[in-house]
Amino acid sequence: MEAPFGLEEVSFQTASVAKKPFVEIDLGSSPWKGMPLHEAVKTTDEYVEARTTSITSKYLWLGEATSRHAPILIKRWEKYGKKKGRREKVLSEAWGGDMQTTTLSTSTSSFKDNVELSIRRDVWLCPYINKDALSGGTTLLQLLSARAKHDPIDFFATDLAAMDLSSSNIADCLPESVKDHVLCIRKTGSADVMVELVSSKIIVDGVDRPARLGLAEGLLVLEVSDRILTFATDVVKGIMHDIPVAKLLDYPVTDIDIATIQEDADVKSLAQSTAELPYKAPAVANIESLISLLAAARDTAADHIHSLREDPQYYEFHVQERASYEPEFILDVLGRSAARLEGEGSVWMKGVAVELVASHLDLERWSALHDQAVEVHILQQKSISTADNNSIGLVPQSLSFVILKFRDFALSFAEEMTDDLLALVLRSPIMKDYVRFDVERKELT
Repeated sequence: MEAPFGLEEVSFQTASVAKKPFVEIDLGSSPWKGMPLHEAVKTTDEYVEARTTSITSKYLWLGEATSRHAPILIKRWEKYGKKKGRREKVLSEAWGGDMQTTTLSTSTSSFKDNVELSIRRDVWLCPYINKDALSGGTTLLQLLSARAKHDPIDFFATDLAAMDLSSSNIADCLPESVKDHVLCIRKTGSADVMVELVSSKIIVDGVDRPARLGLAEGLLVLEVSDRILTFATDVVKGIMHDIPVAKLLDYPVTDIDIATIQEDADVKSLAQSTAELPYKAPAVANIESLISLLAAARDTAADHIHSLREDPQYYEFHVQERASYEPEFILDVLGRSAARLEGEGSVWMKGVAVELVASHLDLERWSALHDQAVEVHILQQKSISTADNNSIGLVPQSLSFVILKFRDFALSFAEEMTDDLLALVLRSPIMKDYVRFDVERKELT
């Protein structure tokens, strides 16, 4: 079933490294622009009903099938990994076409100069559904487990975030009569997904709050959710190819989760864990744990300042440690010590100043982050207590503001800490054989 209003034919982006990163696409005059409101609503309702029915049925089937055949799915997927091309064949057949072999980031970074490429629609809508990621390790099993055990609505936000719609003008496809309409998505307490077309704002407990998804984005999210669930169910059918589809659900339920299989490596790297995130169920941020960690960092910074003031030996050690990393202690191009040339006293005074200023700045930063996290937690709890329990994604403006403020401050702090760490690495003893201090320019070379 094709997305309405020409969304099926939209080419999302054309990349051109030689000219500029992305060239906007001129859709021209959409034939759906003048569609009357009642026709646009009817078209949307029919599409939404068809998609949500399909999503619900495939979600239920996937849960039933994986709960019955988990041991066989695990064993066969391991066996397929030892046969060259076997996993890739199952994935391509389940996808129903030429499955992309690279992720979106790899595709966009591998363009050649003076070459324009029109990226396939699948790459932008489902960037993490690709052979490279799913054919290795247990990524596919994690995807099947997550999609089978969690409500499809739980993935709508992450599926939308994974799309790259920044340079697309999909909204230009919509009829003018529904430009101020959005899709409101709610949980019903059962496996059914309730999606309704409403005006641009909905009322929740008497408070105006922006609705969750724009019409174009909502229609695409429904398409992606249905496509991924179709892919997941077809993968299961492909792995269990020797059992007729009609009899797959006749087997008894097992207690094994297909995502619990252990890989050879006991400890995964940060890069591996990050790469697996799109294939797992979205996790809810634990603000309370974050507040505890920030409070501990704040108290540690306060204790450090107190010890500098009260303990002479502690003070001497940290000032010497700080001063030893100053560039003046690194030899110049002639092998001379800049600290001895200028006098070590000035360098020690600089170490004192840097240590004291850095210590107080750390305390201020950790305190600010802690206070902002507490504010986020308070407003989050208030939002939960006043919001409609069946609604999703309805974030009050006040909560959105404090979350964005906290995020901006945390990223700025992290960037400063990274720059400081890089500077310390260049001045560390292990690097002194590779860097020199330029006395005239007062910098390392």
